[in-house]
Amino acid sequence: TLDGTPDIQGNIGLQYDFRIAQHPIFARADVTYVGHIVAKSTDFLLQAQPYPIGEYATISARLGADVIERLRLEAFIDNAFNRFGVTRALDNAGSTVPTVFTIRPRTFGLVLTYQF
Repeated sequence: TLDGTPDIQGNIGLQYDFRIAQHPIFARADVTYVGHIVAKSTDFLLQAQPYPIGEYATISARLGADVIERLRLEAFIDNAFNRFGVTRALDNAGSTVPTVFTIRPRTFGLVLTYQF
């Protein structure tokens, strides 16, 4: 396994397309898994890390519809269960508290797309 990469990772997604009142609609869910990540040897890890690196799964969902011709509205939520995942950790040669790089927390929003 290469330094800084997960030993295993995978994604799976399901999408259902349908129509309501002649408007195309879709519902989608995605699951992403990242396994244990081997720390980079260049990080000089000298102290125990406060969190495991890797070993997390996230679930995301999206619902969208073509409102009118060429105009689409989508609602989404990423990392729906607000999982805490570490992608990298540095201990600065043991001189400071370890620094961890994390995945994005739960995020939700709307996307409005117009095709010219």
